[in-house]
Amino acid sequence: MTLLALPLDQLVVSPLNVRTNEEDATSVDALAASISAHGLLFPLVVHDLDLLIGSEFEEFADRQDATHGVLAGGRRLLALRQLAADSRIDPTESIECVVRDVPLERITELSLSENLLRRELRPYEIHAAVARAMKQGATVESFASDCGQNVSWVRKQLRLGSLVPEIFDALATGRISDETARAYAATEDQALQREAWAYFKPLPDYQHTPAAIRVFYKVGDRELEKQLQFVGDVVYRGRGGRFELDLFAAGARDRGRVVDEELLRRLVAEKRAEVTNRIRAEVGECDLQFQPAPPQYAGHTDYGLEIVPAGGDWTAFRIPRGAPIEAIVAVLKIEDDGDWDVRFWWASRAAKGAAEKGKPMPAAPDTPLAGEAFDTGEPGARRGAQAIVRDRHGFTKDGLQVVRSTRRMLLRSVLLANADGGGTLGRDYLVWAQLRREFTADREGRIGMRFIASEWSIHEEEPTETVRPWLDEQAGTLKWEADLARCAQLPAFKIAEPEEAFAAYHLELPEEEKNRCAAIAAGLALLRSAATEGLDVAVHDRIAELGDATDEQLRRFWKPTPAFLGLLPKMKRMELAKPYAPRTVRDWAKLKDKPLSAAAAAALDRQDEWLHPLLSFARPSSPATPIEQSIPATEAAE
Repeated sequence: MTLLALPLDQLVVSPLNVRTNEEDATSVDALAASISAHGLLFPLVVHDLDLLIGSEFEEFADRQDATHGVLAGGRRLLALRQLAADSRIDPTESIECVVRDVPLERITELSLSENLLRRELRPYEIHAAVARAMKQGATVESFASDCGQNVSWVRKQLRLGSLVPEIFDALATGRISDETARAYAATEDQALQREAWAYFKPLPDYQHTPAAIRVFYKVGDRELEKQLQFVGDVVYRGRGGRFELDLFAAGARDRGRVVDEELLRRLVAEKRAEVTNRIRAEVGECDLQFQPAPPQYAGHTDYGLEIVPAGGDWTAFRIPRGAPIEAIVAVLKIEDDGDWDVRFWWASRAAKGAAEKGKPMPAAPDTPLAGEAFDTGEPGARRGAQAIVRDRHGFTKDGLQVVRSTRRMLLRSVLLANADGGGTLGRDYLVWAQLRREFTADREGRIGMRFIASEWSIHEEEPTETVRPWLDEQAGTLKWEADLARCAQLPAFKIAEPEEAFAAYHLELPEEEKNRCAAIAAGLALLRSAATEGLDVAVHDRIAELGDATDEQLRRFWKPTPAFLGLLPKMKRMELAKPYAPRTVRDWAKLKDKPLSAAAAAALDRQDEWLHPLLSFARPSSPATPIEQSIPATEAAE
């Protein structure tokens, strides 16, 4: 074996080289780019062409102007020739070669051994190498150029090589497939990767699938995509919204995930407000009410209540003669392509019947019924909230009491969580509410809080015996009572002399304890509310927004229990659970009351973001007033 530097034009691929597949032998673009960037890393293995004299390949040797044949490194030789043809190297440049002076019969054996023993890099080794190169300072573009690969290929390898260690180790050891790893790499958010891994790792293989992982990430989520098209991609990105591409998506419709879902929800709420106001202006009814879905009967849309405008054109809709505006509702639907459609309905069968008979709509008395509506000073606020809730949601009067107390418990939990995180939301809301009432004519219902200087409203005395059993089974109640007991034991509230007690509070109590006390005081003063006409409080919605209280976060304090679902009629329970148990819910009609409540509660409890509509808090779409703008938005406790 001799090491020589031979001119490039004196080398040819030996006919004894065992790599004869034309595609494998001639696909050298990437190899040429690598040699151009880094040089020839390994010498070619060659033999003297005179060895072919007297063999079946003697004619091949006679035809060549070269002196040596390459038995190991044929693709490298072709890559070098390509570089010479492109004038990137000199055709006469000397190439480092190892000359094997062995008998003819050993040449083929050496070529075969060289190819048999050589093993290709495993995919995960390539992923890791690319990620390591990026950490060492390479860029995607420079790496692609040096290796002769396209930028898309490098980005995919980088995404796979940057998987969290536990997922990458599972790929390297064969516990998950390449396709499963690509599904985990649909996002570069490593916290989300870990969350998905913790969820899927214990599951059997038939549930631990690439499709299921992408659903977990909400990659290609049709509902979010629909909302994004409704708002407009330019608007979403212009407000700082991010969209992360799935580099391994099979089709354009599965191209990625909406990262800032909360921002998108706010933008959808703003756009909805614009559209609904436009519709109200077009039909000439500023008090037209919108609701999320058409009226239901026996668990299905009651199409007998739909009011179709002349010619089917919504702009031609007018309130039927003699019907009060309260008898009509509108439903705004966002289509799959992001466009919208509006339909008009009688609010209930009773409303339609009364209008057709020329009778007035049943209404609540001028004075709100006990525990049913706030005196907010708003038009239509005394509309008979109990009747609306019973007709739309199925709750009895006692059930509505539970809903309102539960919603107050959730808002108290928001204030406490904010205080635990060092926030001042409760303190600021308490101070603002008291001074707002002092300096303006706002009523309790509009502010959403009792006024400490006045007597408590009789209709706000909580019916403890009615609601207590439902509150006692919720985590938010347990935390509230624990913090309430803790607050009551502070020296500031145990010292007998008031002046000494106040001094202890003002001078000795840590700031974080003061924040918690303020949150408790605000929670004690909170009015009960519900997300329906006559019982909603816009300030409560804003407090929930400023406390970052998403439905998913509120589920830390409340969950749908069989007892809560038992407050509803059987058909309402089935209606609520149907979207989450479509294959089994049809069999629930045969169940008795308690098993049905348990089944519905279990189906809804699996949905981490599900709250009953009456408990949820809207995202206000109108600009904040100067006073509301002065309330600092703080981060909720983790």
